[in-house]
Amino acid sequence: MSAGRDTAFSEAQYLQIYPDGVEHHFWHQARGAILLRYLARYRAEPMLEIGAGRGLVLAAFRRQGWQAEGVELGIASPRWPDLPIRYGQDALALPAAERARYQAIGLFDVIEHLPDRVSFLQTLRETFPSLRYLYVTVPAPPDLWSNYDTFCGHYLRYDLPTLKEELTQAGYQV
Repeated sequence: MSAGRDTAFSEAQYLQIYPDGVEHHFWHQARGAILLRYLARYRAEPMLEIGAGRGLVLAAFRRQGWQAEGVELGIASPRWPDLPIRYGQDALALPAAERARYQAIGLFDVIEHLPDRVSFLQTLRETFPSLRYLYVTVPAPPDLWSNYDTFCGHYLRYDLPTLKEELTQAGYQV
């Protein structure tokens, strides 16, 4: 079960949402710091970031010494060409030996783009045999839905009970 090419951003979407210099915006600076602070106690490596986009989150993790790599369905202009991101790559299509290496997966603002999130999350659990941690961020709350969500291809915004329910249905301990 693949997320499918229809969930990948176009080059125009990447550049509109993540223009050069966006990494200096306070939101992206704070987001990276918050993720690193809260995930430090659950650090597992190597980590695969699925839906790595132009590399904003991956760069933050690597600056802090995490052994982390990324995959991205779309073909984006990488913000940092030396980041280990494979563009045009479905994580589920990685060779079995490679999938077995990863102890953690990061889905940072990814699952809201998928029509069948529970099946995708189940498939990740089944396809990555060494997976110890799944790190997830999602847009919230639902009442902030806007045309930005439509432009980005979101199916929903989350509240905490909905996120917990989907993760639990997919077999994860929350």
